[in-house]
Amino acid sequence: MGLAGPSLWRMASTLELRAFDGEVATMTIVELMQLLESGTVSSRHLVEQALAAIRDPAGEGGRTFLSVHADEALAAADRTDAQ
Repeated sequence: MGLAGPSLWRMASTLELRAFDGEVATMTIVELMQLLESGTVSSRHLVEQALAAIRDPAGEGGRTFLSVHADEALAAADRTDAQ
């Protein structure tokens, strides 16, 4: 079941999954969870998008994060996807 508790899983099953356009920045946690469960998106993809947003010079990543452990985050995502 991962990090989500039973009540979140029950709630997620009643929600409609909107079309996935490849952009996850505006999606809710429940929508992301549904995409992961359906296999539409991988943990690695989500981490790669988050890291790209952090590195974006037009964004706030440089001012927001003191350090970013990209390799460790990608490795954790790969382990999760392998399960």
